[in-house]
Amino acid sequence: MMLVFAGFGIFAGCMNIVQEHTLNKGIGLVDALLVCLLGISILQVSKRVKRLQKEAQLFER
Repeated sequence: MMLVFAGFGIFAGCMNIVQEHTLNKGIGLVDALLVCLLGISILQVSKRVKRLQKEAQLFER
C-alpha cells in the first residue's frame, strides 16, 4: 500500500517540478526527496522481512 502512495507522490512531485512557478518546483523537489527516503526505508524493511522469513524456514525443519 505504501508503494501505491509512493507512486502517487512521484507523480505529484513530477507534476509540480514541471510547473513554471518557483514555489511549485520547490514543493515538487521536497516531495521527490521524501518519496526517495520512503522508498529506501521500504526496501530495507522488505529485505529484513525476507531474511527473517528465510531464517524461520531454517528453524522449522
